[in-house]
Amino acid sequence: MIGRMRDDANLKYLYKGKQSQTSGRPKKYDGKIKTKKIDKRRLKLVCENEDHKIYSGVVYSVGLKRKIRVAFVEHSMKGKIIKKIYFSTNLEREAGQLLGYYRLRFQMEYLFRDAKQHMGLEHCQARSKNKLDFHFNASLTAVSIAKVISRNGQKNNTRTKVSVSDVKTEMQNRNMISRIFSMYRIDRKLIKINNRYRELLNFGKIAA
Repeated sequence: MIGRMRDDANLKYLYKGKQSQTSGRPKKYDGKIKTKKIDKRRLKLVCENEDHKIYSGVVYSVGLKRKIRVAFVEHSMKGKIIKKIYFSTNLEREAGQLLGYYRLRFQMEYLFRDAKQHMGLEHCQARSKNKLDFHFNASLTAVSIAKVISRNGQKNNTRTKVSVSDVKTEMQNRNMISRIFSMYRIDRKLIKINNRYRELLNFGKIAA
């Protein structure tokens, strides 16, 4: 799991010193982490560039009740330093990779948003695990196919606005037009019809 923690998250340093020989429970923690002023001797600087500095280490999270890998990131934005805390339950994950994966969350959010709004992600009424799994995969795959259709004929490095709603509208218009032409046996290759065909496909689009 990867995520961002509260700025005042309840975290503790792990004790790595020598245990006393007296009876009793071995010492596990070495004090609470002051998130606004971390101990940079125990949380090491692992990455530094013009945009940010990352201090990382394995600590104990009181809220999650487990050890986690944390990345204390100092972002440089318009001359100000903004501190944020990111974490991963994978203790071996690199801090730079942790931050990179967290920044990709917006792409996943867009995918689920489009699947909910346009591809019926939440419309399945099945109860079987296999049926639900198939429905979710089909819905998310439909979003990906719609994005491929919208970028048809464009180069991979070309930035463009992708509207799943417009792709869905065009497919519905195409299906309706084909049905009407089929019922009335109209030849779509006729010049007069062909010139207006694209206008009909764009009917109802947001960006038409």
